Amino acid sequence: VLQDGPKARREVELHLRASQCAHIVRIMDVYENLYQGRKCLLIVMECLDGGELFSRIQDRGDQAFTER
Repeated sequence: VLQDGPKARREVELHLRASQCAHIVRIMDVYENLYQGRKCLLIVMECLDGGELFSRIQDRGDQAFTER
């Protein structure tokens, strides 16, 4: 859930443009809704295999990441 506003809409727009790349998760749809009385954006993204990125980062510890 993303609180609606100009910055949030800009972020969604930029992500939609970037998601043309095969290495970036795609946005499938965006819905406007109310959540706890606030206007929000609900972003539906594609489902990816491979587990949680955060877990993989933690498992690497202090090792540097490369572009490979």
